[in-house]
Amino acid sequence: MLAETLFKLIRNEIFGEEITVEKEKFSTDVLRDLYKLSKSHDVAHLLSDAIIKNDLMDTDCSVYKLFIKQQQLAVSRYERINYELKSLTEIFEKEKIPFMPLKGSVLRKFYPEPWMRTSCDIDILINEENLERATDALVNKYGYEKTIEWDHDVSFMSASGVHLELHYNFIEYKSRDPEMNERIWKDASLSEGYEYRYEMTDVTYYYYHVAHMAKHFESGGCGIRPFIDFAIMKQNIPVDEEQLSLVLSQTKLNEFYNGCLKLYNVWFESGEHDQLTKEMEKFILRAGVYGNIENRVAVIKSTKSQGKFRYLMYKIFLPYELLSVIYPKLKKRRYLTPFYEVRRWFEILFCGRMKNAVREIKVNANTGAEQVQKVANLMKELGLETATKTDDK
Repeated sequence: MLAETLFKLIRNEIFGEEITVEKEKFSTDVLRDLYKLSKSHDVAHLLSDAIIKNDLMDTDCSVYKLFIKQQQLAVSRYERINYELKSLTEIFEKEKIPFMPLKGSVLRKFYPEPWMRTSCDIDILINEENLERATDALVNKYGYEKTIEWDHDVSFMSASGVHLELHYNFIEYKSRDPEMNERIWKDASLSEGYEYRYEMTDVTYYYYHVAHMAKHFESGGCGIRPFIDFAIMKQNIPVDEEQLSLVLSQTKLNEFYNGCLKLYNVWFESGEHDQLTKEMEKFILRAGVYGNIENRVAVIKSTKSQGKFRYLMYKIFLPYELLSVIYPKLKKRRYLTPFYEVRRWFEILFCGRMKNAVREIKVNANTGAEQVQKVANLMKELGLETATKTDDK
């Protein structure tokens, strides 16, 4: 019932669907539960605007200020990120570096108000051959601080405190299409009015959106925001479904896409739940924006058929494939794996990560076989079982 009310409010805010729930049903307890759920998925600002516009909450309600704060934060975040994106666009144009904005930077313009599509950072794609030049310019000429490097992107922090993820590899960990890096730039077109800003094709954008959702789903949950994006895309970015199906088949994402499509129809159209969408909804709603430890532990245990002890050993001695994602310098230097295993242990012990490690051990001990089996069945039905098992190589 809470999820149903949540999506009624989101549909009202984004698409103007009429609210049919009486104000009396929005008790303080209900509003508090809605706030907790929506905040965990970074959509509390949407509910705030919808609830206030429809006069469903009194100003003296204890939750009122909490909702208002989230709405104000969303507007503030948008202003900062939008300003920084304009600055970055000027930088890449000036430095003559081809670039391609990703995610919220693309979709925000299709929302009723751009602040409604929140982001924690700015995601931009460049060619790997331009990474060193882009990094040098950002750090030495424009005051950005380089923070961390992964196997597919480099993170920076601007002087104003905005986080930038500079992707130099369109293929993130466990990608299903090693040729996508070449295809995306080959098919991309210049944005009108720019010399170096590019746009991906509609089919590629849908593929990227689905692949990114799958990545987070495999890691414990993708949140509901990608489904709102999906609803926005359906209304504003027509796509050749035959071409999309071909790309998704080649990348083994068709089953996941079809499952997401069914859940989208339940949440944003008039679709009815079936067993698959019920399990997907539970998995997603309980995990928040980026998934949680409980789901993540269940996913790993289900795809590896591990008991509690084997899971613990897996987390202590990470496979080379995972370890090289955390430490990109390990790539092509497999012989250094023991050194980086020890380095990781020291970082856990002495760099503030011990609390999370202990919590994960406790979750592992308390995750029962029934929960693991449910997650295993869900992953298998969505076609994610094989993709997740690439950790075993």
